[in-house]
Amino acid sequence: MMKAAARFAFDSGVNIALRGLTLASKFFLLVYLAKVLAPEQLGIYGLFTVTVSYALYLLGLDFYTFAQREMLSLPHKEWGGIIRNQFMFYAVVYLFVLPLLLLVFVAGWLPWQMTGWFYLILTLEHLSQELCRLLVVFSKVTLANVTLFFRGGAWVFAVMLLFWTKPELSNLTAIWVGWSVGVAISIVIAIFAVRKAVGPSTEKSITDWRWMRRGLKVAVQFLLGTLALRGLFTFDRYFLDLYDGKTSVGVYSFYMGIANALLGFADAGVISKLYPRIVATYRSGRYDEYRQNLIKLAISIIFLFVVFSFGLFVTINPVLHYIGREVYLEQINTLWILVGAMGVYCLGLVPHYALYAQSADRSVVVASVLSVFVFVVAAFYLTPYGGASGTSLAVLLGVGCLGTLKVFFYIRSSDKVVN
Repeated sequence: MMKAAARFAFDSGVNIALRGLTLASKFFLLVYLAKVLAPEQLGIYGLFTVTVSYALYLLGLDFYTFAQREMLSLPHKEWGGIIRNQFMFYAVVYLFVLPLLLLVFVAGWLPWQMTGWFYLILTLEHLSQELCRLLVVFSKVTLANVTLFFRGGAWVFAVMLLFWTKPELSNLTAIWVGWSVGVAISIVIAIFAVRKAVGPSTEKSITDWRWMRRGLKVAVQFLLGTLALRGLFTFDRYFLDLYDGKTSVGVYSFYMGIANALLGFADAGVISKLYPRIVATYRSGRYDEYRQNLIKLAISIIFLFVVFSFGLFVTINPVLHYIGREVYLEQINTLWILVGAMGVYCLGLVPHYALYAQSADRSVVVASVLSVFVFVVAAFYLTPYGGASGTSLAVLLGVGCLGTLKVFFYIRSSDKVVN
């Protein structure tokens, strides 16, 4: 028992270190951009990144939720066929979704000159994301974080070195180039790792369209909830852009980038390690272990939140003075509201994964849709008067509603199923 606990602690430490390097690189980039770019330009960067992040869900349609649950319920030798069909499904989705995303530019949400970079980065990001998810399912969490480091960290350090040696190249185009190269490298690494984990396949490759249709029916339920939830972390920028302009979007994006680091640490340190165990123990009827893993997840998240908040409290003022732009100091309250919101969101992942293990998909969707409704109403009233702080409060209300509903649904479903 002690050996297992020590091993878990060691693995968590390595994963946090790897994710920490990734998050640190993005933090340094964010700080540097806040220093050298006008807040309006940082606002454009923020809109680009959140639009890519949201579009990823349209490309993937949350199909991985079905495919991974299928894999965890089947012998390892059958996983290769599932993976082949999963990526065949994505190829079909690309044919329909990628052309539709031109509406982003037609509507004027992003400038047309970014079209090529948008499509390139979006496609590479999606492929890398799905491959990393497979590594997590294979319990290759550390390797997944190595891949993630190349996807989101290594290239940032390279770009930062370029910026420091050639300040005249400090622009968004250099970021798009570095981003594309970094994600491409992560895909190559992940492909080799996945192929090794799956092993040689002796089965004949068969495209199972019926399986894809069945999976789509299941995944769409997750997708509705995911699009609603991620809309909360995407449309916040658009609300702010509409009511308060891109300067506020730039400030908000800077602080949200910092707050999001909490989720990154939690995902690397404990969530990616414990969520497969939560699913597996519930599916095999080991309900005591299932509850223990949920408790361990909750305690770990609370601990990370306390450590993260203290570290941020100590370091944020020197960082803001280094940036030297008064607008960030004036809106420091936005940061603390967003940190609180991310803490609530991370803690809400405990009942989320409990419901996921129980296949309580409808409960997750209902909670997500209702929470984004609360956010939209709150943002509609708070953003025009409070600017970035108003939008942050709307996000806090939204994730608070989300977590509360998931706890309610978890208690109700546990009373029926587990006890």
